[in-house]
Amino acid sequence: MKDKARDDQQKAQLSWTIQKVEALAQPVTLSAEVLKSFAGSYGRRSLSDENGSLWYVMQERGLKIRTVPMTADTLMLDDGRDILRLRIEKDAAGKVTGLTALYDDGRTEKSPRTGG
Repeated sequence: MKDKARDDQQKAQLSWTIQKVEALAQPVTLSAEVLKSFAGSYGRRSLSDENGSLWYVMQERGLKIRTVPMTADTLMLDDGRDILRLRIEKDAAGKVTGLTALYDDGRTEKSPRTGG
């Protein structure tokens, strides 16, 4: 299917969609301990662990959206729009060091861990 895409943008969009379909077909479950290790502040973004779920919070926008694991280090937002995903960044020792926002148009935005 990707080989029939007309341009790089269309290929990227198809890849984005395929990743979601694969994640929904084979759900990933992360332990409560792992989710808690992701919780913290990342500049203007934060992840909050509440009752076994991890929530994406952007205070200035009044956003609070539950996240769903896609992979061991990537989360999607459970809001039905699928325009933003979050990749947890770790150092060589496995310590969480930051968060990268992945947008459906190919943009990325890195946020170092600032607390938590």
